[in-house]
Amino acid sequence: MLLSIILGLGIAHVLGALGRLIRRREDVAGYWPAWTWAGILLLVHVQMWWSMFGLRDRADWTFAGFGIVLMQPLALYVAAALVLPTDDVDGLDLRTHYWRQARWFFAVLFAVATISLAKEWVLEGGWPQGANLAFHLVFLGLCTLSMVSRKARLHAALALFATGFFVPYVALLFARLA
Repeated sequence: MLLSIILGLGIAHVLGALGRLIRRREDVAGYWPAWTWAGILLLVHVQMWWSMFGLRDRADWTFAGFGIVLMQPLALYVAAALVLPTDDVDGLDLRTHYWRQARWFFAVLFAVATISLAKEWVLEGGWPQGANLAFHLVFLGLCTLSMVSRKARLHAALALFATGFFVPYVALLFARLA
């Protein structure tokens, strides 16, 4: 239940920021990579809920196991707080906001993926296998590139790549609720 609440708060945060931007659309200076990452983040929230729901029948919980599981939605909530502006610090300029938050946003997404690997290790006693491990490693690389680069074209390409990469990942590995 707690995990669902945290994930719901993250979704509400992104949707609330999105609603604010739509209400003030005449004043918004858009930036499509920011919109793209907001959409990806919504999908990540839903995918995480879907995968966490698969843990509902697990009987051998420890506090450490629950702690690592809890860390993932907490980190994802922080990403939700960074993806779109919710105040007037950057006005309504999504480009300014994106570049101000990019390093932190991608560092938090890096943490989300790292925690996911640690969760697998703690709960299952080993690393994810096959396509799941490959996805994690590629995503960690994407986050690393996004943290260190300030090149707009690279960030645009990585936003497109992440969309084309994450959607099939969810469709293939999480098509059925366990």
